[in-house]
Amino acid sequence: MKNYFLFLCIMFTIPIFGKSPCLLLNYSSDSSIDTFFYHDDGRLHRMESKVHRGQNKYDTYTYDFSYGVAHQITEARIMRNGNAPTRDNSFIGDTEKYQWENGKLLKVEGFFNGKRAYVYLLNYDMVGNISQLSIEPFGKPKFVGKYEYDAQNNPVKISFTYGDKLVEVIEQEFADHTLKAPVQLLTEQGLPFHPMTGAVWEKRQMTAMKIFTPNGLGKLRLTESGKLLDKTTNPQGYVTASTYQKNTYKHQQNFIITNCE
Repeated sequence: MKNYFLFLCIMFTIPIFGKSPCLLLNYSSDSSIDTFFYHDDGRLHRMESKVHRGQNKYDTYTYDFSYGVAHQITEARIMRNGNAPTRDNSFIGDTEKYQWENGKLLKVEGFFNGKRAYVYLLNYDMVGNISQLSIEPFGKPKFVGKYEYDAQNNPVKISFTYGDKLVEVIEQEFADHTLKAPVQLLTEQGLPFHPMTGAVWEKRQMTAMKIFTPNGLGKLRLTESGKLLDKTTNPQGYVTASTYQKNTYKHQQNFIITNCE
């Protein structure tokens, strides 16, 4: 009887459902603050994105996500500063619908008051990385980002075009492959890219970057460069704070992650 009681104590003091997952709760930088909320089962419930507009002013967008039978995000209801966005005051619709195939997000359709306003289309390479993300606002030229990866599946080159013109090329380095990027946790929750900026989540933390833009003759010139100056990590290797040197100023990033194993 004594041994049976000891066995019960062990059963109720040691988790029996495996290790708790890591969840990203907050991502803040000099220009924006993203906060994430989850259901009890770990699925992403809501995203709040505060975009800095200067003079201590922010636009706050909230995404409330709905899921289908395959536990994939199928729809988001969106608010801007507490009200439904309109074509007059927002480039993001009041509703987005998500289409999946074979476990990958292929299309996002945005609507204003029931009328489709834009489409995001995602393409993938042979190993499952996003190779192209295109944004098609109706009545305007298409904005396309094409991604190139290294052997460790890090996005080392991103080329952006608007219509038929190249507008920007970003080259990135990932010298320390032990550094995990917290935003990759969102991919595991069904968000492979930032729904407002279109930025694809990185698996590892970037250590250096260069940005090139074309001059009047179409020749690329270096307009911005940056490098990782310092960082802190949690026991799982996820970066929880970082400082980048971008040209002449320092850019701060902070991440809040749940206690996980």
